[in-house]
Amino acid sequence: HSAGFEAATTAFDLSRDDELAAFLSGRLATTGVTEAHLVAAIRHRLDAETLDWVDADGEIEARIAGPALRATSRTLGRHWLRAAREIFPGRHTEALSTAIAGPHQVAAFAATTAQAEVAADDAIRIHLHHLVTAVLGAAVKLHGLDPFRANALQLEQRRRCEAIVDEATAHAGEPWDQLPAPSGPLTEILAEAHAAADGRMFRS
Repeated sequence: HSAGFEAATTAFDLSRDDELAAFLSGRLATTGVTEAHLVAAIRHRLDAETLDWVDADGEIEARIAGPALRATSRTLGRHWLRAAREIFPGRHTEALSTAIAGPHQVAAFAATTAQAEVAADDAIRIHLHHLVTAVLGAAVKLHGLDPFRANALQLEQRRRCEAIVDEATAHAGEPWDQLPAPSGPLTEILAEAHAAADGRMFRS
């Protein structure tokens, strides 16, 4: 998975560092912010024992507009949960698997980190790390980006990621409808075309 990078390369030239950095910044400002707040909210409710997985699933679903990305999210969620139930078996992963047959990736990730006793703020950092490395890994494979330059670009996003972590943690206890959910409509549109494309290297 390329976090939308491969699809975006069909519409834009993302081979230069400044273009890649702009795309990465955009992904953090939209998907990164939205999913960070979802992870924080789920973890907060798990800690308070007030989480309803069905409600959480609906909130995640509402924030993913396109069918292709919804399907991808649930595929990744099933993979996460299958691994988590073997590696970190326990009440959180079992409760999610009982409530939702095919959970979204964000839900499965949050349940896994809770079961593994990863602190909520560190869980958000890990989630953002996955997003950044998905984009940069795709850039290495598709455009031959120097892997060391990819590492440098990842470090350049550190302050932005920490700001997202702080914001998400601070608002974790707010009602679902008060959580920020910025989106990139073009990303959703390109994802639909990408899902039907022949010869793609990445699933999304």
